Amino acid sequence: MTSVEELRKAVRNYIMLKSPGLYETLDYICEQCLGENLLTLLFSNPSKVLHALFQHYRSWDTAYFVMEYLLIRPMLLNLNRLDLELKILELLSRNSAGDEEFKRILRELGVKDV
Repeated sequence: MTSVEELRKAVRNYIMLKSPGLYETLDYICEQCLGENLLTLLFSNPSKVLHALFQHYRSWDTAYFVMEYLLIRPMLLNLNRLDLELKILELLSRNSAGDEEFKRILRELGVKDV
């Protein structure tokens, strides 16, 4: 079983490897817009992260790009389920209704503490 904490570390390390300095920026965006850090929000209210990215970048294309390639992908790579990437992105575009479905999928994949 994988824990949420392991996935948080995987996401953080992935962003830092692929785009040094961006993790701190994304975390700052979440802190300023929503009052919580990026990795806490990613697993509690991921659709809010998507909307905070849109507010910051003023572009849905950029918000979806960051969400898919830098936040969802490292999680799914860690779980060996990259095939779910677009499904999860679609769920998160449904606002908070998709958040619960996202958490259900993670639990089904064996993630504990979601």
